[in-house]
Amino acid sequence: MKFLVIIYRYIKISLHYFRREKEKLKQSFFLFSIFLFISSAIWVINALRKDYITTIGFPVKYINVSKERLAVGEMPEFIFMLVKSSGYTILQYKIKPPSNPVNIDLNQVALGKINDKNPRYFLQTNLLSGSIESQLPNDVKVLDITPDTIFFQFDKVYKKKVPVVPAVKIEFRKQYSFMDISRVKPDSIWIYGPKYVIDTIHYIKTESITFKNVTKSVEKRLALQKQYYLSYSASHVLLNIPVEKFTEAKLSVPIEIRNLPDSLTMKMIPNYVLLTCQVGLSNYDKIKPYYFKASVDYKSIKATFSRKLKVSVDVFPRMISGLKIQPQKVDYIIKKKF
Repeated sequence: MKFLVIIYRYIKISLHYFRREKEKLKQSFFLFSIFLFISSAIWVINALRKDYITTIGFPVKYINVSKERLAVGEMPEFIFMLVKSSGYTILQYKIKPPSNPVNIDLNQVALGKINDKNPRYFLQTNLLSGSIESQLPNDVKVLDITPDTIFFQFDKVYKKKVPVVPAVKIEFRKQYSFMDISRVKPDSIWIYGPKYVIDTIHYIKTESITFKNVTKSVEKRLALQKQYYLSYSASHVLLNIPVEKFTEAKLSVPIEIRNLPDSLTMKMIPNYVLLTCQVGLSNYDKIKPYYFKASVDYKSIKATFSRKLKVSVDVFPRMISGLKIQPQKVDYIIKKKF
């Protein structure tokens, strides 16, 4: 029994010793971490104060191109510069690459011409170092630029007025439709570019867009689809889609006869058709029979040898939709005049 008491006391003393040493170790490690962090921070600060050399890509924007000529062909959208700067600035560029373009002013640089027969020009980028440096932070020095030469090809600018076509898909909710035709403002624009491109363009489309479950008029500013080598007099148009609830309209319209010889008379059985269409509530009272023209063609008798003639509606208001004809074909009686 005495032996067990001794063992117990020994274990208790040992555990107390280990706990005390563990606390000391924790404190030592905490102090070590603090000093390590401080020393590392000092080292990083000192390192970032030094100058470094690295390559960084910058987007490019070409400005002040003559209005009478247009740059065509592929020109680099990025240039890569070997720069010398402080670690602070280099680190910023590495974390967040440049998004603002450096401007190349074509009015302020000397363009070389390959020869009199070749319309291509060239620009040696080492001549841009000073201009580009002035657009960068003060501590950035440009050592080299890639590519070393940028090539340009110019063509005379032509202009042409073309309509704007909305690239729009509309899905109406049940019992809703157009109050009137859709319009864009402006409905036409001037386009500028080389003649070989201008001659192939007959209209400019807006950006593609779909409107779903439409129940009210839509007004939306839309961008125009870009075309290579072309510039526009406007970059956006305003789309207007008049929408309203519609109802069904029915009306009787007399049948007219086309191409009937003067020597004949012709009677339709029946001599009128029943037209059914969808129309907006605001235009319902405007739908009158005299706005419609239904007819048959005498010449179709000889062409088809049919005992019935097909009725077509040649004139109708643009405000309607879903036009249906009843009957679609009619009987006829032909007599000679006395």
